[in-house]
Amino acid sequence: MPESQDASCDGPTGHLELSQELDQIDLCPITLDDIKADPHRPQIDESEIIEWKQRDHFATGKRKRPVPIVIKTPSTRQLWNRAISKANSLGDSWENFDVEGLKTEKATRYRYKALTGTWVTDEVSIKMEPEHFNAGAMRRCFRAKKLSNFCHHSSWHRESNNYVAKAYMVPVDRRTYFDDVKLQMEAKLWSEEYNRHNPPKKVDIMQMCVVEMTERPDKPLYHFEHFIDGSYVKYNSNSGFVRDENLRLTPQAFSHFTFERSGHELVVVDIQGVGDLYTDPQIHTADGESYGDGNLGTRGMALFFHSHVCNTICHSLNLTAFDLAPTESKELSTQIKLQQRSKTLSRGLEEVCASPREHEFDLHEYMRRRSSSSGHWSGDEVTSPLEASSPPQFYNELSDSARDSAFIAKRTRFISESSTGSTDANDCLRFQSCSCPEWSCPRPAAGSSPGSSGDGLCSSPSLPERPPHTVPSLHPSGRSHPLLSQGGGGREAERALFQEVISNKQRPSNIEAEVCRISTAEAPSILGQIHFDLAKYHEVGRFLGEDKTAAYDRSAGMFHLERAVDCGVREAIITLADICLGRPHDLLSDVQLEDSAETRRRGISLLERAAQAGDRAAMVDLARSYELGTYLPAGEKDIDWNKAVHWYALAADTDVDESAVAEDPTYLLMGRCAEMLKAGGPRLEPDYSRAAEVFNSAAEKASAAMKGRAANRYFMEAEECWALAEGDGEGEGEE
Repeated sequence: MPESQDASCDGPTGHLELSQELDQIDLCPITLDDIKADPHRPQIDESEIIEWKQRDHFATGKRKRPVPIVIKTPSTRQLWNRAISKANSLGDSWENFDVEGLKTEKATRYRYKALTGTWVTDEVSIKMEPEHFNAGAMRRCFRAKKLSNFCHHSSWHRESNNYVAKAYMVPVDRRTYFDDVKLQMEAKLWSEEYNRHNPPKKVDIMQMCVVEMTERPDKPLYHFEHFIDGSYVKYNSNSGFVRDENLRLTPQAFSHFTFERSGHELVVVDIQGVGDLYTDPQIHTADGESYGDGNLGTRGMALFFHSHVCNTICHSLNLTAFDLAPTESKELSTQIKLQQRSKTLSRGLEEVCASPREHEFDLHEYMRRRSSSSGHWSGDEVTSPLEASSPPQFYNELSDSARDSAFIAKRTRFISESSTGSTDANDCLRFQSCSCPEWSCPRPAAGSSPGSSGDGLCSSPSLPERPPHTVPSLHPSGRSHPLLSQGGGGREAERALFQEVISNKQRPSNIEAEVCRISTAEAPSILGQIHFDLAKYHEVGRFLGEDKTAAYDRSAGMFHLERAVDCGVREAIITLADICLGRPHDLLSDVQLEDSAETRRRGISLLERAAQAGDRAAMVDLARSYELGTYLPAGEKDIDWNKAVHWYALAADTDVDESAVAEDPTYLLMGRCAEMLKAGGPRLEPDYSRAAEVFNSAAEKASAAMKGRAANRYFMEAEECWALAEGDGEGEGEE
């Protein structure tokens, strides 16, 4: 399907065009306070505009004085109340399809709790049409209704909600359904974090679960989502597409926010949905693992930033602009003009993204393993509906503060659930007429025992024993988190832990900040790898548009290669060194630089930088350059055998698979190093004792490699060097 088209059926809506009246509703995430608000009561908030005008309050002839005139504009709550009133007035949009008259089926519902990484199961009643009403690129959509678990009476007309059930057209592994839900629910965590920074428009990602039709043969699986009427729009894709028509700022800012807030470890893209209610997102991770085939890793991140221009929301959240070449920025001028037409404006009330503290968590490892530390604590929560894994060493791989924080979060959650019972918010957003949302309804589900929740969660789980570690603390400084120290509720405690982890991950998107960071960082730069991928994309013509025969933008390719070098990407350093030294290179193979002394000095400097980073091939090339004068700018006087011996020795000590270095096996490097020590040369005095030791080691390496002839020669050389060393010693004694 072309990127510019909407994958209409892969969303919860996108199937029916709403009436003209509802199309005017700007759908935004709703909160409990919004639902409880009285739509007929006038409300005043910060959206009011106060103007000062001259108004005569006195009789004619009296002086005029300025008085404030309050011009009321609708608040967010008022807009929501109007939207809900309009939605309720429309009635059931599926009334004519007679879904309620279908057979009632029992199904098992699997919901993913992203904060803890666990799955919750319960039984639900569903009515589903046998034939799909729409289809997308990968899945078919079926109309369905689900009876609320919190209602006493089986009244499908009053107590059921419209859902869309989705099934893959081509048979897939059952685990794929659960992986898709996991992806969407973890993306929802990032939408909540984005909203916490008070952007101009808040976003939300639809709740999605897996239902297993247990009464059908083979027990098929379906994705299950609430149905929301409206125009389904795809704002960006996982491969760099950005919607130009009616360009919106919020979706692009949200994706950029997830990249910086996660410390470059992930980015949420493929933003699509109704208004700012999104569904079916995709997550790119730095390592390219998890989240399905749509996870393109740093290549996907590169495609996003090549088409992203920071807007007013990005600036208000203190997000930094990604470095692009001048030619690339010029191509995005059209998008800048479209941004200026947007009606979304920064209010100045946003919470900016601050720089991280010194302590830093591995966010991706935390997100991947957090379920393992909690899945064995609750009988109804397992790490996977398909395979309940045993708890790995999660605690041992986190710092003491993170370890204790994880325990406190679980402990407070269990205390809270044991004393009050718990309900889950995953039965989520409703636009039908109901006196209260399902997650806040105090009534237990029909058939549930007192003290238990309606979702099948155990209300009195056993409390785990606290692992023997240091004083509990969420903050690296040792200060306990106030919510946890006060015994806050479980869900809030878990959210506090998640927010604490990511609060230490904030990292700007620009090169200037990254260069300052990598001077002390051990891990490779993700940002640098993104720039390196952009250089690759330019060479293969990814951004040429329709004219694939045109020459690619070499200046932009070199720009991103230079940025990757600045960030310390080893492969980029070697590539640029090859370009400077005029050697063959795979990336940007047709780029040639002028052969000059300055260019060669830079090439040798880059080669030495790669060698210092542990690249064995760079060590060997650098050693040969100092031995033979190859690539050196000033010729003979720059030959330095002392440096050559140093780099030969380091290359020989580097652990490698000997079968992978057939051209430069370790025994040959050690033999050449010993020969130079024996003979002496530019800036290197002969050292027979050291030469004998190195010859002996080279002989042993040759024997291990089954090179008998070379081993015998090196043993003989070693004996000769020992004799020369003894002769020098006797000569010095006679003197």
